[in-house]
Amino acid sequence: MVDKITPSNHSVEKLKNRVYEVSVADLSRNEDLAYRKLKFKCNDYQNGSCLTGFYGMELTRDKLCSLVRKWQTIIDSFVDIKTKDGYFLRIFVIAFSRRKRKQIKKCSYFNSSQVRTIRRKIIEIVSKESLNCNIKEFFEKFNSEKLSREIEQTCIRTTPLQNVFIKKVKVLEMGSDL
Repeated sequence: MVDKITPSNHSVEKLKNRVYEVSVADLSRNEDLAYRKLKFKCNDYQNGSCLTGFYGMELTRDKLCSLVRKWQTIIDSFVDIKTKDGYFLRIFVIAFSRRKRKQIKKCSYFNSSQVRTIRRKIIEIVSKESLNCNIKEFFEKFNSEKLSREIEQTCIRTTPLQNVFIKKVKVLEMGSDL
């Protein structure tokens, strides 16, 4: 909050373009979502408050570290999308291999061809889901983990996956609704 603005004190200019990081648990009062951090960028300052816009999302380090284990394959992929309202986003998705039912072997590794197939499916699903929606609708989709569940359900036919998460969302270009 900026209280004093004088000709020599340009506090408002210091607030513009500042990035604020907030946990989803703080916003929704649900401690189960504490592993997701949202970033907001201050676009303008009016009447004693900052007007912010969505600037990105990231999983916390402790959540990522709790997901990584031995004897499984990690599949990382990213997709560049453009929303209806002009936001250009880069979405990073992480997934892990899962043991099949009645599997005796301890490890559940994927071949490189299986990893490439999963990446193609991830790119296809995320692109399809973001095609006809604005940033607010897309935010609701990945915040409710609808995309993660859809990726997991689509890939389960060929290769079983577990712990599919949208690891990070970067805003490469801001949209028109600032």
